[in-house]
Amino acid sequence: MQVADNGLGIAQELLDKGLIFQPFFQANNMLAQAEKGVGLGLAVVQKLLALLTEHDLEVRSELGGGSFFELSLPQMANELQSVALRLPDDLDLPTLSGLYVALVEDDVIVRESLQHMLKVVGVRCEPFAAYDDLAGVAEDLERIPDLVISDYRLPAGRTALDVLRLQRAVWPDVPLMVLSGEPLDVQSQPELAGVTFMRKPAPVESLLRELVALSRQARGAVGLP
Repeated sequence: MQVADNGLGIAQELLDKGLIFQPFFQANNMLAQAEKGVGLGLAVVQKLLALLTEHDLEVRSELGGGSFFELSLPQMANELQSVALRLPDDLDLPTLSGLYVALVEDDVIVRESLQHMLKVVGVRCEPFAAYDDLAGVAEDLERIPDLVISDYRLPAGRTALDVLRLQRAVWPDVPLMVLSGEPLDVQSQPELAGVTFMRKPAPVESLLRELVALSRQARGAVGLP
């Protein structure tokens, strides 16, 4: 099991001394007090690992380059192969099967995670790392996307507003979903009126419910059942 981020990273000295596993230790935590954790997560992980034979945690990190944690679970290897995405029965996943989505997201971890999630529920995802990548091929895609999903902040000073203008010019009937790690509202961004917002990190169930609603809207716009 692997977990990676692209955050501030951890100094090698802290890793070598094992300080990150000490209770209440926090390295380079400049977040506002209300957003901070308490520094117990990794301490709890270490205590649990001490109780589990043949389990191992590897940590690699680079200042400014993020961190990588790999947990080996040898006793669970066979069981992990059959783990599936567990979702409520009332979630109409068949509606998403065969859907074609254009995804604009510059963060490679978020982009690949969304791609994997969408693939699991039968959605075909066309990924783009920047607005210009999408704009360069928008009129040449093999088919019109059923939905467009875009991060709000994009490289080269672009935002989801640029994606919205492109979508309205090229695919005027295609719904747009905007993902953002910052609060957005129609008062501050009136151009986004009518656009679906999801705050990062979005719970899988909530995100899929919004996609189901938007997919129905998209199919209705082109007269599909």
